[in-house]
Amino acid sequence: WLGSVMSAVDVCFAYPWVAEVLGNYEAAVDGKQKAVPAQVVEFVKMQNTVEDSQCPAAVVHISDRKFYIRAVITKEAKQRFEEEEEHFTFTDIKGKIIILKEFTVQFKAEEDLKNCEFYLRIQRFDIFPMETDSVKLFNCNRHPEIQKKTRTLWQDHMEELCMKDTGCSDG
Repeated sequence: WLGSVMSAVDVCFAYPWVAEVLGNYEAAVDGKQKAVPAQVVEFVKMQNTVEDSQCPAAVVHISDRKFYIRAVITKEAKQRFEEEEEHFTFTDIKGKIIILKEFTVQFKAEEDLKNCEFYLRIQRFDIFPMETDSVKLFNCNRHPEIQKKTRTLWQDHMEELCMKDTGCSDG
């Protein structure tokens, strides 16, 4: 016996997954990921320039209890949640654990490297009716391995822009 009992929250978050799914960004060909638990840390003010083709229902920070990442919740996800959920409203998800059933990892490429970032697009989720305590979280886009991947994707993006805009060629 280890002398400590794992809480339900600890069991739910058996391992931090954010850095892993970002690290495997290119491997997920269709972008789809397996279901994972996430804590909704906060609702974030939506930007005027939304990279999502449809206007999202909300933008949130979610965490795996180690890292947090910006996530766009689609209108379809919100609508499905509100139709299926009997005990909670959409705004009740703050501070709760949700299970991301359908989501994709997105990369926002900008000309300025410091504005590039990974984020999630959530198409379907369920709520896990459990409050959680807050823990110190780190921005996943600041993780050294993720910053390397961001720089690589940014360089690819800039090369594509160069090829498109000026017809640059390597030879």
